[in-house]
Amino acid sequence: MSIHTEQAAKKDILWFAARLCLAALVFFMCTYIVRIGTRAYVKFSGKTNAFTQWVFRDDPLMALDGTDEGNVHVIEHTDWQALYPFTAESHTAGRNMVPQSAVQRAEQCIRSLEDAFTAWITENLLYRFFFIEWANRYDAALGWNLATGDDNGSDNQAVFLTNGYLTVFQKKVDASVCADSLLSFNDFLKTQQTPLLYIQAPYKICRFDKAGAKGRDFSNENADEFVRLVRAGGVPVLDMREELHRAGRSHYASFFITDHHWKPETGLWAAGVIARWLNAHVPNAVDEQALLPERFNRTVYPHSFLGSHGRKVTLARTEPEDFTLITPKADTAFECEIYTAEGKIVQGTGSFNLLLNMTPLASNDYYNDSVYATYMYGDTVAEIRNLYSTDNTKLLLIGDSFTDVAEPFLALGVSELDCIDLRVFTGSLQSYITQNGPYDAVLALYNPNTFGQTIDWDSHTDLYDFR
Repeated sequence: MSIHTEQAAKKDILWFAARLCLAALVFFMCTYIVRIGTRAYVKFSGKTNAFTQWVFRDDPLMALDGTDEGNVHVIEHTDWQALYPFTAESHTAGRNMVPQSAVQRAEQCIRSLEDAFTAWITENLLYRFFFIEWANRYDAALGWNLATGDDNGSDNQAVFLTNGYLTVFQKKVDASVCADSLLSFNDFLKTQQTPLLYIQAPYKICRFDKAGAKGRDFSNENADEFVRLVRAGGVPVLDMREELHRAGRSHYASFFITDHHWKPETGLWAAGVIARWLNAHVPNAVDEQALLPERFNRTVYPHSFLGSHGRKVTLARTEPEDFTLITPKADTAFECEIYTAEGKIVQGTGSFNLLLNMTPLASNDYYNDSVYATYMYGDTVAEIRNLYSTDNTKLLLIGDSFTDVAEPFLALGVSELDCIDLRVFTGSLQSYITQNGPYDAVLALYNPNTFGQTIDWDSHTDLYDFR
């Protein structure tokens, strides 16, 4: 082949490749326009039809008129800051009020913009999971298993461990900022004569078996540092990583394969461990007999759950897992109010089922419904009164989503249990405690992927803003 012929052939390939990429960009831009236009039509007209349902076939909730959020009806919207206002002292007092530097604020702003842009792109791509699945098939064909990281791991690439479990690697962070905030919160609780107890939830990667992620994941190193600082500050710590190991339970089998959360079975076990430990600090605080494993029924829903990591790699590279619904055998009665970020979604009296949202289990929508949120409706604020309890124990549990599968079981062992996810509750936590206390104890439960280099003091949605 002559030089001219060879150059012409290369030019033809580049010409074709360039136009193919341009055509793909035009196609995806058209899908954005269709998606956004259809959503605007539904929002302003309040109507749906065959075309809108075809456009949102991969996300049926997008075609709704906005009266339902997350498969549950919002009874009323809640202004937390009006109910529990911040005081001048809560905004300025405390050793944890370290202002962010200009660089840190800029970095946080950039990350927020990146997150918002990524979410917008993903949400508005027509049949986005179809394309994501094909991208994962391509990765699988090439044998790629890559993971990247940022400060909090929220946007990390899910990666397969050698045992087949999916996880996200965490970067090394300075856990002292979050620890100082918790210790400052403890200073406030001392003025309320209320003990603070910290519970360290485990991460997906076992603390005692890190060979598969050595040098790549620092979740346990971050947790070790946080626990050390909190204990040094005088706060009792229950390290569930050690409890899993001491009980001889399989660390990885305690978690979902496709998700970062522990299983409901682990949540029930953890509730029992927490009850025994709490009773050692606050005598007779929890009825441990109510949490015995043999007192519960278990219903397994086969192949019903695809976790957050599984949704990242899609069904092209993994498959749904079984999900267990655990309910008490004995009769129960609760009075309960539950709030999502949108507002109050549950208010009333009923059995244990009042604490369960069965809609995700019935939908079989792996990509848009979180079956994990069957328990306590996911990340919420809840005020639960156990009408069958004969004691007067009142607890406050603050935590992340790991508390979801422990809260309903703990509620069986006490008279009153208030639960707060600070990403949902935007008022003053200290005002809440002052108005709703006194509490026999305040529990804080977090898993290691929540530790960050800084705390966002402005949004009032940071997990470590205990003001």
